[in-house]
Amino acid sequence: MPALNYALIADYYDGIVAVDITSPATPRIDTMALAAGSVLDLDVQGDRAYIGSDFSGLAILDVSNPAKPVRLGG
Repeated sequence: MPALNYALIADYYDGIVAVDITSPATPRIDTMALAAGSVLDLDVQGDRAYIGSDFSGLAILDVSNPAKPVRLGG
């Protein structure tokens, strides 16, 4: 079951950011999930996030705990 209190945001300049949305009126950046410039696309399927970047290519993350993502490969 994915954590519903987080949103993963693709940021073209910084990479993927995990945002705590427990309180939607005051979202809070929790962690930088992947520091990779020019993130173009993000797809989350279950506990896996697939990230496409101009510079870094494809990265696959385990996001079962969005505050502590683990890079699985790329």
